[in-house]
Amino acid sequence: MNMIFKFIQILQNAQIAVMMNPCVWLLLICCGFARSAERPNIIVIVADDLGWNDVSFHGSNQIPTPNIDKLAYEGIILNNYYVSPICTPTRGALMSGRHPIHTGLQHSVIFASQRYGLPLEEKIMPQWFQELGYRTHMVGKWHLGFYAEEFTPLYRGFESHFGYLLGHGDYFDHMAECTPVRYVWVKHWAAFGCLSPFHFYIIAKVGNASAPIGYAFNMFLSCKSIFQWHLGMFAEEYLPTFRGFESHYGYYQGCEDYYDHTYEADLAYWGLDWRRNLDLLRNETNLYSTDLFTAEAVNIIRNHNTSEPLYLYLPHQAVHSGNTGGDPLQAPQHYVDRFPHINNYHRRLFAGMVAALDDSVGAVVKTLKDQGMYDNTVIMFTTDNGGPANGFDANAANNFPLRGMKVTQWEGGVRGTGFISSPLLNQSGYVSNHMLHVCDWLPTLYTAAGGDASVMKNLDGQSEWDSLTNNKAGKRQEILHNIDPSGKGQMGLRVGDYKIVVGDIGMALSDWYPPWAKPSDSEMLHANNSAAFKMFGGKNGITENESPIEKRLQQNLKHFEHAVAENMGMGGDFDFEILESNIDSNIESELKFETYRMDFKGLQSKIFKKPLKNTMKSYYHKNHPVKVECGRKPFNASTNCDPRVSPCLFNIANDPCEYNNIAVDNKDMVIQLLLQLQQYEDTMVPPLNTPVDPAGNPKYHDGAWVPWVKL
Repeated sequence: MNMIFKFIQILQNAQIAVMMNPCVWLLLICCGFARSAERPNIIVIVADDLGWNDVSFHGSNQIPTPNIDKLAYEGIILNNYYVSPICTPTRGALMSGRHPIHTGLQHSVIFASQRYGLPLEEKIMPQWFQELGYRTHMVGKWHLGFYAEEFTPLYRGFESHFGYLLGHGDYFDHMAECTPVRYVWVKHWAAFGCLSPFHFYIIAKVGNASAPIGYAFNMFLSCKSIFQWHLGMFAEEYLPTFRGFESHYGYYQGCEDYYDHTYEADLAYWGLDWRRNLDLLRNETNLYSTDLFTAEAVNIIRNHNTSEPLYLYLPHQAVHSGNTGGDPLQAPQHYVDRFPHINNYHRRLFAGMVAALDDSVGAVVKTLKDQGMYDNTVIMFTTDNGGPANGFDANAANNFPLRGMKVTQWEGGVRGTGFISSPLLNQSGYVSNHMLHVCDWLPTLYTAAGGDASVMKNLDGQSEWDSLTNNKAGKRQEILHNIDPSGKGQMGLRVGDYKIVVGDIGMALSDWYPPWAKPSDSEMLHANNSAAFKMFGGKNGITENESPIEKRLQQNLKHFEHAVAENMGMGGDFDFEILESNIDSNIESELKFETYRMDFKGLQSKIFKKPLKNTMKSYYHKNHPVKVECGRKPFNASTNCDPRVSPCLFNIANDPCEYNNIAVDNKDMVIQLLLQLQQYEDTMVPPLNTPVDPAGNPKYHDGAWVPWVKL
């Protein structure tokens, strides 16, 4: 308004006959809107559980992602970019610019009807952009709390929300199963995809899906078995084809659904999670969620008034598993049919999910161009965590050659697939090796929108817009991966080129998992096998008196080793035998974890604090895939680090695959980094996690997940 009054005053002083010249009024109107129209549109796209090796711009030779690749190559590929190991913490950091240890979201995810969320005192991204005159819309997954309406998107700065509030759901019927037990449904074995006998023993025990033992009498029946078994299934040896039948077509339990062939063990927490704004949508069954989100995003862009800047937050459901007890991997058949070269059924399904996501990105970009908005748009694309590889969470994502996966602080869990793309970038077409954390996006995009990030107080993120758009050295030199105080605790920190990890950061999921390709890979390479190996003694984790199950685990281990060797170009006969003699005997004696449970502050004056800098340099990719080069894997890569016993140290610049624990040779650096972790820990707030509240059960709310508490 002040600007308009100044114009009127100028006109009056000049005694211009405004009424006689309509062009002057047009000039006034244009000037009034110019400031808003100059701001770029901001599109934030989040892929759920997308792994490092699930896009072709990272060199995946299984899954081409042409639309995502084109945007990435035209923009800036982020090669030194980090997210949290799991969903809720990343989304909280993205929205608030604050690290999860400062918002209470550092442990696990918001599950089912837990009474907490991203704290209401945190001002989040859409609220900041509203102050700059943006129209703010959200399409997709929230997962930042919903127990009271005040925690949901419409109360946090979004004008509209189409999507869901929990962490997962069925892609077609949009129901979410959040029963507080593991694996409440079991589909017939071949379709479920969790083929490890050890895994099904866990299901039997925890989900109560079968008795802990089967009936062990001989089967002198016909040589074919059709339909119901119901004689035990906790291990393969109890199944029909191990009991004299040449074949079996059917199911193992005593009952199942006649149409979707699932077995209902416990539907205590099952309900609809699909809405427009605050209104539940019950009429979109059999419509694929990725397609629905794409159509909604396209519609928002087409109907947008281009005289105002647009902020669109598009956190997809893809490629997270659906309900793990139903059909966890879901894609329309025409997408799955694009990948006949992938012989593994589960990886092929997963590829179809990625293809739908890629088409969605293409549709959004095309619509922006059709509306004349693309040239004034900044698009940011990110995963929320590493991919759940090799059957973890009933998924088939992949992070190879990085170590580990989702929920771990290994590189495969926290190194994020991401890029920023826009015609507004001064420099583009390059690979950025500047360090970047997900909490940097709020101030970075706010700066890109013409805002002054210095007005944002108490952020852990910092604006990297200038360094990105001009390909300059970035400000960030350290990244706290996480400090989770639950249990015995775990923490990870990257400073410059060096990364320290302490505690159980995911030892059961710490392998280097190649992508599933062969039909047998989903059994032989299943993530559960990694934990199973460690539960047996003896050479390679197998006892001398092997049971049939242990023999299968031994077979799986050899299959795993050969698959890794093939993916590393060393041939299937490469000897990967782990020799205990290769373990440095000094590790436990010199770097016991308990050694550092001391007065760190008293050490500060005694330790020379060497400045640790990121030495990785950015470069122009020339449209070539950005691959991680690991070098030769040492024989003791799997055994030279156990952060539960002593801190491990890696040089990520030279050793991105975390093969070589260099802690013993760099004890001063280890202590220096532990001191920095202590400083972070001193600022940490307690986790906000609460028990599941039965009052939020959908059975009390007409079969739907809805806010159930009035504040």
